[in-house]
Amino acid sequence: MPVEDSEFSFSHHKVLKDFTSRLPEDNTKCLGLITYGQDIFYLWDGSDYEVHAVNVKRSLRDNIWDEEVVLRPKRRPLFDVECLLLNSSCTLLCLQGSEGVSVLQLPEAYEKESSIDLVCVSLGERLFQGEQHVLRCAKWHPGSPSDSHLVTLTSDEVLRCYNALNGQLLWSSVLSKHAVVPNLNIPSRITLGDTPVNFDFVLPSLTDRDVSSVQWPILVLWGNGNIFRVLTNFSSAKPAVSGPLLMSPPSDDNYGSDASSLIVISSTPPVVVLSTCSGTIYHSVLLTAEEGEEIENPNEVCLCVVESVELDLGLAVGDDDDIVSCPISLVADPVEKSRYYCIHAGGIHSVTVPIVTKLHEFNEESGCDFSSFKTGSLVDYLLSTAVYSRSSYECSPLLGTVFVDLTMSLFVLLSNGKLVNVKVFPKTLYSIQHLNVEKIESSDGKGLQYVIDNYLKDGGITSQPTIKLPSSTSAQAWLEVILRTSQQLATVVKTHEKISFQLESRATAAYRAIEEQKNDVARLQEEKTRLQETAETIAEKYEEMNELMGSLNVRLENIMKNSYGSALGLTQKERNVADSFQVLDKKIQRFDHDLKRIRATYEYQQSTTKETTKALNSNMAFYIDDSKSRSIRKHLKESSNELLTLHRRIEDMKDIMINEGLIK
Repeated sequence: MPVEDSEFSFSHHKVLKDFTSRLPEDNTKCLGLITYGQDIFYLWDGSDYEVHAVNVKRSLRDNIWDEEVVLRPKRRPLFDVECLLLNSSCTLLCLQGSEGVSVLQLPEAYEKESSIDLVCVSLGERLFQGEQHVLRCAKWHPGSPSDSHLVTLTSDEVLRCYNALNGQLLWSSVLSKHAVVPNLNIPSRITLGDTPVNFDFVLPSLTDRDVSSVQWPILVLWGNGNIFRVLTNFSSAKPAVSGPLLMSPPSDDNYGSDASSLIVISSTPPVVVLSTCSGTIYHSVLLTAEEGEEIENPNEVCLCVVESVELDLGLAVGDDDDIVSCPISLVADPVEKSRYYCIHAGGIHSVTVPIVTKLHEFNEESGCDFSSFKTGSLVDYLLSTAVYSRSSYECSPLLGTVFVDLTMSLFVLLSNGKLVNVKVFPKTLYSIQHLNVEKIESSDGKGLQYVIDNYLKDGGITSQPTIKLPSSTSAQAWLEVILRTSQQLATVVKTHEKISFQLESRATAAYRAIEEQKNDVARLQEEKTRLQETAETIAEKYEEMNELMGSLNVRLENIMKNSYGSALGLTQKERNVADSFQVLDKKIQRFDHDLKRIRATYEYQQSTTKETTKALNSNMAFYIDDSKSRSIRKHLKESSNELLTLHRRIEDMKDIMINEGLIK
């Protein structure tokens, strides 16, 4: 439900007070005398032909309500300004009316000067002043490289693109071959709906990096509901016109013969919104035919109508079948892509289109199911400024509406010059987003949000608008509004009681679940304490084992040192054994030395004996008697026995030392 800030401090600004003192006279249609961009609020003052610029952020933050900058065009427009249109970079301000269009070049920075004279470029002056054509629509081109190209639609059924910096015409496209009736007294085709009334841009497929060759499709809406497609670019090539586009499913009245406005919501594929003067809004998806389909032109596009939305163009004080008619202007929300606003003489509606979010999910997630999607659009009546019955329609057309991202609300300038602030809250789409409140489910498996929405729907409860009725509203109409509001509030109370009962039951179940969870938490806390104690015991044992392992490592190191011959730490018996081993080692070394000496002597004797024998044999016979021979043999036998004994003792000592590990 929208909320009006009754203490809206910005409404007390000096600019608005001065504007209230000189309001436009005899205004019968909705205007756009205010706009907003980059924290700056712009207001057109038609009496002095100047624009008042106010820094909203500075005013709300520092409570400054008398500071402004007056922007004066060096060349005044030759027509009555009905709408302000700011480009995306906030460098150019379009002043448009039914009899002309001009562009004001804004300064780069607003100094402390109280007034600034600015260059104002008039576009198509001869077209409006000389040929007396009427401006139907003007919009900034979103693909402009310099953000300075303005596209206009005029009553001669021609679409034109101007460079607003120098007023040069870039291209033009004739939408119809029929001639327009020049005499205004003769009923022209606008009364029959056979003329273009509005247009909007479609994002192109960026297949070429050259900006000048990118084709930007433009959808042009005709009063009879037909939609034409114009392929444009920034080169000198002539735009190609095709249409009317095929509407599916087909309708006898072509979805209304009193179409008034059209916008394209950027998605893949784009969502096209079409409004009619009778209060019906159509949502359709722009589809491109594939090559496999049996059609004449494979590149042909069509519109698949997915739903229609009915709007109340005021508060009804008569029969329910009363029907009123007024143009509806569609304005996209600059922040929330799935939402747009319907501005008309009876007030303002906001419409949230869930299919936009669903298309985004469908493109992001490969497994997203689109076939079962049936959620309808959500409509909120934000502001009501009209009452109607079968015999009359009393309204106060708005002087301007703009969305301010700084406060996430709508600044609405009423016909009496007062500025109201209507808060806009985002819609929660339970069919698209997974909510945390749905964790507590009902017995039928539906979430709490789903149940509440169903109760509200069954009770017939819709959003109640902020009421700003005209001062000429009769007392009978006021009484009817009050009675209907009272009945509506009674229904609201009953429905809210049902919802309250549901909330209480859910709250009781939630409390029980919380108590169970508290018990589980206490049990887990005890388990945690027990585990902590066990962990502490294990840690202490680990420390003890670690200390014991350290001492064992020290002892092992000492043993390893002692095993390699260190005498430190040996007992007396171990020392004695080690000394005996050393003595034996010395003896073995001495015996080995003696054995080597004996072997050398023996070898010497052998060689000497051979030489002596040879000499004796050669010189004379050598004679040894028996006694000497026996003596020599005896002596050699004793020496041989002694050597054999020594050899055995040496081998035994080696075996002992090997067994003791002294040698290897």
